[in-house]
Amino acid sequence: MEQEGDPAVTAISEPHRDTEPEHSHIAADLMRRHDGREAAEVCAPSPPNALTFEPDTS
Repeated sequence: MEQEGDPAVTAISEPHRDTEPEHSHIAADLMRRHDGREAAEVCAPSPPNALTFEPDTS
């Protein structure tokens, strides 16, 4: 989203970006309550590198 130059596309993606952390918290809580495990047991210690989108110059 940081690389997006079109404000219309950015406006579409912003609400989704804001809900993702909450979804992760809910999933972690469900895993804790129903599976007895912590999310850290199955998640990577850090997120992967972000993709870089560049224009096609061919």
